Amino acid sequence: MVWGTSFSGGHAIVTAARDSRIAAAISQCPFTDGIASSTAVAPLTSAKLTALALRDTIGDMLGREPVRVPAYGPPGSTALMTAPDAEPGSLALIPEGRRFPKQIAALARELRHRGANLALLDLDLDLDRVREQAASLGPDTAARGWVADVRDLDSLRAAIDSAALHFGRVDIVIANAGLPVMAPLETLEPEAFERIIDVNLNGVWRTFRAALPHVRTRRGYLLAISSMAAFVHSPLQGPYTASKAGAWALCDSTRLEVRHLGVGVGSAHPTFFRTPMMDDVHADPAGNTLWGGNSKGLWKMVPFEMVVGEIVAGIERRAAQIVVPRSNALFARIPGLIRPIVDRIGFRGNTIPYAIAQASGTGWNHPESADRVAITHEGELTR
Repeated sequence: MVWGTSFSGGHAIVTAARDSRIAAAISQCPFTDGIASSTAVAPLTSAKLTALALRDTIGDMLGREPVRVPAYGPPGSTALMTAPDAEPGSLALIPEGRRFPKQIAALARELRHRGANLALLDLDLDLDRVREQAASLGPDTAARGWVADVRDLDSLRAAIDSAALHFGRVDIVIANAGLPVMAPLETLEPEAFERIIDVNLNGVWRTFRAALPHVRTRRGYLLAISSMAAFVHSPLQGPYTASKAGAWALCDSTRLEVRHLGVGVGSAHPTFFRTPMMDDVHADPAGNTLWGGNSKGLWKMVPFEMVVGEIVAGIERRAAQIVVPRSNALFARIPGLIRPIVDRIGFRGNTIPYAIAQASGTGWNHPESADRVAITHEGELTR
């Protein structure tokens, strides 16, 4: 039996017709007429996809990495499916309680593909998920999950020590934990501010501190996932931008402290791309007003695959700074000169006041988004 949907649905029909050994074929919304389908794609999107296809073909001849595009996206984006119902329809197919793989999971898959053994650390709330991810990457001799909380140094030490014992060494450590926020200083609850700083900045310090004894023996590499927010400081995200700028500065300082040990330290600064965190931002009225869905203009998202590819390439060369896309490197090098221009172009008219009026003091209007990062009075993460 063969099964296919959309483009592969057309292949399922043709394959079943040609191969007498196939007893049944299931074809969902099959792609059967290229000419008819091409008329459903906006001319500009079609031109962009054609250009990317040519780049991919030429790059393949030259032995370069594949050029990838998202399978679906909002109308006007460069994706294979951009109908108004393409993105919400695809997201609706994800089972309840499941989310897109986090960036670290995608990085883990690419690093595993290149031969790395992987220790995946996550909160005990997500241990089953991280174990599933580890199992999908190979046997426990190649990938395994551990419980750890970046707000607890002892927890990180125990997990990293255990991983070092299991694999025999730790060469590279990636500090990826992060939480967003969407509220102005005037109304943001102090607990929300402290939570963001503790995870996004203090969590990087604790991760590096716990990992350094192992990494220094291998003359390895420490990487913090920061953001373009380290250089471009958006409104309603004060603790987030401060934490990402702080992570960048922490990496710069730590690099000087450990270079005589042969240890490399880097910070990664991707712009907007599709993640569960950005889904939360777009679901929030203030976030949607501020960023406009990140579908066009200065704040347009870049493909997820681009971010993963650039970060992996940066790890391989032990880069001090990884900027995605590379065209944003100017923002990273001279933020003081670029900032006034970004302020004027990026947030026109009354965009910021309107967003402030819609913001919640908890940092989120959307209940599910708030629940994912809620903390009880005892300081424990809750769902």
